[in-house]
Amino acid sequence: MRAGFATGRRGAELLGGIAIVLAGWAALHPVLHHGFLQVGFDDPGFVTEVETIGPWSWQRVRMCFDRFYLYDYVPLPMLSFLLDYQLWGFDPRGYHATNLLLHLLAAVLVQRWVSLTLGNLFGGWLAGIVFALHPVQVETVAVVAQRKTLLSTVFLLLALLAYRRYLVERAARWNALGLTAFAAACLSKSSVVPFPLLLLLYDWLHRRPLEWRSKIPYFLLAAAVAALSIYAKSDGVIKPPHGESVLATVLVMSRVWWEYVFALFVPIHLSPAYYYQRAGVVSWENVLALAFLVALLVAAWLYRHRARWGVFCLGWILLALLPVANIVPIAVVRADRYLYLPLIAFGLWVGSWWIGATARTAARKRAIGAVVALWLVGLGIQSQRYAEVFHDDVSARSRAVQLHPWAAPAHYLLALAWADRGDWQRAAAAAHAALERDANFTRARELLARLEHVSAEHSQGDEPGGAHGTRESFSTEGAENPTRKASRSEEPLREPFVLVVAFLVGAAVGSFLNVCIARLPQGKSIVFPPSACPQCGARIRPWDNIPLLSFLFLRGRCRACGQRISWRYPAVEALTGVLFTANVMVFGVSPWAAVSCVLVAALVVVTFIDLDHQIIPDVISLPGIVVGLLTAVPGWGPSLVDRVFGVLLGGGLLWAVAAFYEWVRRREGMGGGDVKLLAMIGAFLGWRGVLITLLVGSLSGSLVGASRILLRRAEAGVPIPFGPFLALGALVALFWGEALISWYIEFAVGGLP
Repeated sequence: MRAGFATGRRGAELLGGIAIVLAGWAALHPVLHHGFLQVGFDDPGFVTEVETIGPWSWQRVRMCFDRFYLYDYVPLPMLSFLLDYQLWGFDPRGYHATNLLLHLLAAVLVQRWVSLTLGNLFGGWLAGIVFALHPVQVETVAVVAQRKTLLSTVFLLLALLAYRRYLVERAARWNALGLTAFAAACLSKSSVVPFPLLLLLYDWLHRRPLEWRSKIPYFLLAAAVAALSIYAKSDGVIKPPHGESVLATVLVMSRVWWEYVFALFVPIHLSPAYYYQRAGVVSWENVLALAFLVALLVAAWLYRHRARWGVFCLGWILLALLPVANIVPIAVVRADRYLYLPLIAFGLWVGSWWIGATARTAARKRAIGAVVALWLVGLGIQSQRYAEVFHDDVSARSRAVQLHPWAAPAHYLLALAWADRGDWQRAAAAAHAALERDANFTRARELLARLEHVSAEHSQGDEPGGAHGTRESFSTEGAENPTRKASRSEEPLREPFVLVVAFLVGAAVGSFLNVCIARLPQGKSIVFPPSACPQCGARIRPWDNIPLLSFLFLRGRCRACGQRISWRYPAVEALTGVLFTANVMVFGVSPWAAVSCVLVAALVVVTFIDLDHQIIPDVISLPGIVVGLLTAVPGWGPSLVDRVFGVLLGGGLLWAVAAFYEWVRRREGMGGGDVKLLAMIGAFLGWRGVLITLLVGSLSGSLVGASRILLRRAEAGVPIPFGPFLALGALVALFWGEALISWYIEFAVGGLP
């Protein structure tokens, strides 16, 4: 019953990761209330206007892999959108939640990689929280279509971690894992192709000989993906050089590079879109930017040995920006999302700078710490405010017009946004503004003509509202309004199929939970090494690790040594499968069902560990509290306020009972693990769920304890694990909590019927 407290480096890293997740969620949670962005963004081309996204079918899975989407080959993001649809249809909140969770996962991976690279936990934490909070990350998280950027970065970070492990252990499997992760990143976004060059740069940073042979597969894969990307973009994306010359492109991109650097340190005047005047391409500002960039590169080369960390970070940023440097000219000159991967290097630089700057005196360290803390708070506040810009198309396009009032395309896109909302007058005003700035803007002229035609129809028709008509009567592109696709009716998945899938997923998760139950109490990794027979140590082959079926085929014995396999393994798999199926039966295919499955999995692990060892590991309950609070999205179970009160009530009430018992009896009666477990349950089920859990858990625990004493299987005062009874109470609260509360209210008010 006593909790296993996380100590040392691993515990500090875990707490740091939790802090990064909480801070990132606090800064970026406004995106959970946003819709899809349809005007000038890629959401229609990836989600709302493609036939690939709809009810589950193997044909749609094949469609994720057999075609280009918006001139790019992105099968893994498309597959993730297809899976999103199975959970929440076209509710944008679910898609935004997935983006936010991927971003927070990337931030934790940044913390892990940087802390290992620097050999300093706080430096890694600083890099992770900068990555999580920085305002230039907002676009990537807030635009659903940028799932490709998020997924590719997560896979690249996994590849970096695997490659670092390969350098340490020299085991080929780690290099293979890194290559596999890089392949997954390439299937998410093609702009990750400079990654093999980053690996060479990483070798140079650690003063290792450049290992070309181990990187040949990386270079071959990168070359193939680059060729495929150029082929996909050759029809419609690749443009003439900006300013109609290579020199003009070099001048513009030099200026853009310095704007990127400035945005890393002082992220102000950020915009969903950036515009540059062609007439001012050959200007003194751009020429000066090119001169400074050349001087910086020369200085980096001259001081490459004395300022190794700074040169590494500079090289990383330059290489990461290489695919969007308009060497092959594309329409977009600058975008915040292009800084997502370079921010890893920026975070590494911040961490290394902190180590060097605070190495002298304690007073200097406190002063610099105060400045860095204020800077981080400023980043978080700026991100939260900037996230509101992406609430809808009108707010995003208004921001671009505010920062680029001279740009005719910015006014044109704002006109489309107003038209998509059905506000013809404001749309016409924005179209007029676009024509005032560029009289030859053909698309703005055509849009204005359509707007005048629609306005005339509404003014002569029977519909009230004058200039404000319905959105369905106008399409910004002359085709079906994209928001109508999002509300289309679809055939629901057949219920038996859903239940079978839920059971299979639950059984597979249960197989992993068996690993957690066996290894967590011993402080072992739940990832490596692979599963093995506890008797003879023989590694379990994949075909012997199929949930439930392998146990039956092997007749409950190890293939290698013939020893019996405990019945607990299939029991946990079957139990988890049944509980996942019950979740889907009660809550349907919904976000809350997915969240409830997370709670159920944690309860299964806690139950069996507490039965065996009478401990409840913090690694389950503390992250569980964070996950419960982070999933407090409107419509996903109890509200955030209810869950916060649930954490306080669950942790505080049980702690008070334990403290009172210890004060009266002069001995411990309940461990801290039970307290944190009930707090975790409160984070998922709210304060009402805590009360039901405690009531059911106490009654069932008392009955079992009394029965054991009566049957003389235990003596009074012998402790029994309380975690399984709390888990039972939580399941009762999850599946029958509302019914019990309604029954109690009816009984309290009017008595039993």
